[in-house]
Amino acid sequence: MECVYKLVEMEGGPVSKRSLGKQYLPYSKQVYRYYENNYLDHDLLQNKIIFQIKESLYRSDLR
Repeated sequence: MECVYKLVEMEGGPVSKRSLGKQYLPYSKQVYRYYENNYLDHDLLQNKIIFQIKESLYRSDLR
């Protein structure tokens, strides 16, 4: 995915700016940079907001 990081949060609230044909990833981000053998391998862009699971996804009948 190619994207340009834009301001998406101001004073604690989300800000929306959309452009036709571009990816849209709302809310603040955290960027993780991964290296392999001392060379850049890839970057991971992830939302800082983590949604909590309210129900268990485990089903004992699916063993």
